[in-house]
Amino acid sequence: DPLDGLTIPKPVFTGAIEIESAADEEAFQEALEILTRDDPSLTVTPDDETGQLVLGGMGELHLEIAIDRLRSEFNLSCELGRVRVAYREAVLNSLTFSDTFERVVGAATYEGTISLSIKPSVNGLNAPLEVVCNSASAIKKNKKGSGEAKQSNRLVLGSGDATVQLTKDQEYALLEGVRVGASRGP
Repeated sequence: DPLDGLTIPKPVFTGAIEIESAADEEAFQEALEILTRDDPSLTVTPDDETGQLVLGGMGELHLEIAIDRLRSEFNLSCELGRVRVAYREAVLNSLTFSDTFERVVGAATYEGTISLSIKPSVNGLNAPLEVVCNSASAIKKNKKGSGEAKQSNRLVLGSGDATVQLTKDQEYALLEGVRVGASRGP
């Protein structure tokens, strides 16, 4: 292969690509295979969240040329969705975030506090983030505004007497959701 040893950067521009006729699906897949073989900087990946195929390339013009080739060389009727730019963000500094919320449910007032820490990985910008729950507490306040706090270094659901500590699996899922959200960006 003449391009061995050549590093191809990840696509910066992406857009959903759709074929207009389901009858052309097989020809569409073959054409996409040929396009990506001819141009290694062009990628086609399925989006698990939307079920769409995403065409990726080095610029909006690059994607438009690929669509034009599908139409002219392969006689396929297809459309490219709104083109997006892949922003890369990284956590560069450690951060501790605490938040308190208060909700009135019926005659009772519930207050909850959580403290989370997020810090960059020592393994570089592309390594997974570390998200830690520092503390969590819940209080069911009485009419005088005081109540007994349930303090934990684990996450809790509910408040006051109805406080339930999350299982380790549930806590992992919640913290993993924060980590994935932070690593993907807004």
